[in-house]
Amino acid sequence: MTAALLVSLNSAKQYDATAAILFTNSEPIDTLLSTSSSRSLDPERDLNTGVALVRLDSVARRVKSDLHSPLTVPQLLGEVHAAPQGNSDVIEINAFALRYVGFRRSSARAQYNEAARLAQAQLQVLRPDERTSAEGRSLEARLHELQIASALQTGGVQLVDNAKAPTSAATPRPLRNGLVGLFVGLFIGCLTAVSLEFNDRRLKTEDDAEHLVGLPVLARVPRLRGGRDRVASEGGEAFATAALSLRLGEGVEPPETVLVTSAGAGEGKTTFSLGVGRALASLGNRVIVIEADLRVPSIARSLGLTRRPGLAAVLAGVRSLEDELVEVDPAPRDEPPTTQEQGWLAVLPAGSAVQNPHLLLSSDRMQALLNDARATADVVIIDTPAIGLVSDALTLTNALDTCVFVVGLNHATSDLTRRALRTLQDAGVPIAGVVITGTPGLPAYGYQRRRTTTFDRLQHAPDVAFLAQREAAAEKPE
Repeated sequence: MTAALLVSLNSAKQYDATAAILFTNSEPIDTLLSTSSSRSLDPERDLNTGVALVRLDSVARRVKSDLHSPLTVPQLLGEVHAAPQGNSDVIEINAFALRYVGFRRSSARAQYNEAARLAQAQLQVLRPDERTSAEGRSLEARLHELQIASALQTGGVQLVDNAKAPTSAATPRPLRNGLVGLFVGLFIGCLTAVSLEFNDRRLKTEDDAEHLVGLPVLARVPRLRGGRDRVASEGGEAFATAALSLRLGEGVEPPETVLVTSAGAGEGKTTFSLGVGRALASLGNRVIVIEADLRVPSIARSLGLTRRPGLAAVLAGVRSLEDELVEVDPAPRDEPPTTQEQGWLAVLPAGSAVQNPHLLLSSDRMQALLNDARATADVVIIDTPAIGLVSDALTLTNALDTCVFVVGLNHATSDLTRRALRTLQDAGVPIAGVVITGTPGLPAYGYQRRRTTTFDRLQHAPDVAFLAQREAAAEKPE
């Protein structure tokens, strides 16, 4: 709409005037002089012929000469419009009315003038006695009739309504153009929105994600606000739920090695790896989070750590696991310290991006690193690249106990998610369940004024008692 208004306001103004012309099949002078005139059998064809004659180059040249117009003949003809008025013999033409009437009159008079010239030539060759004869007098009378008929010829057209000077510009019309632009813009916008919605393959609701993956939902992580500690200060309840789901899995023993992956980039797998690592550490576990994404490392930036050689240096044999592990406080910075026994959380950043990362991840050094990590920690969480984009995660499937598949709402597409799950299933990877990220946040309990820690939430969860009983029973000697 704005563009239409700007164009309209900056366009040169043009004015239109309309004249009406009546077409007739006979001349009045023909009736007075008793000359024969045959009426056309196809009046519509005659009217259309007259409309076409309005746009002749000869008419345009006369108009150009009269108006001293700078426009060329084709440009001038482009400004002329002629159309019949319904089924009548009247046509409306713009600006060319007078020139067209003159053209038709001149064409009609030319015929009579030629006949009069021939009659005049015949009279001039007659002798005086022959001119006084009956034949001479008849020829002289015919000459006078032709001269009168020529002078009174109308060309079969009459100007019945002359063009009047316009009081306002015909173009541009800012208001009309603005309204048209508004409606056209709304129509195009609606059409575009419908098209984008129809072709949008992203998963937008939790129901869509659950229906597509067909796996147990371990947790629903709400949209997280920016900040270094967002993995701890936001979504703590979701991470605690995921930690309990992993600890209370279907297996007899809790998993020691958990692989975290997703179908595409930006779905929140790194955020979940750190969050569930903190939640497990709050349960008293020793946890190591290994960033196995050697393509686009991000954990060091998320935690505000200085740049380190990391996993890439360990796999290259120039550093050890103990050298590159970075201990992280499992409790969020804005939560008060707890008197409960805390676990231990450390991360192994990926370091610098490398070429051919799948070769490093499938090497014997990677297997040895995972063995050392399992010997050091109770739970090892491996954050891998998106399996829907690269196959790096598949090189680690022999060393894991279970896999957590992360689906980010408004990021994951149905096609890519389905293909990634099929890849994991074809490789025989045990999948504990799916974590849905980017869900709407749940309202906090209004009666709970004290800000509880992740450990406190786990300690008061209904399944913790069962977990404690099962661990105590496993530790009793037979």
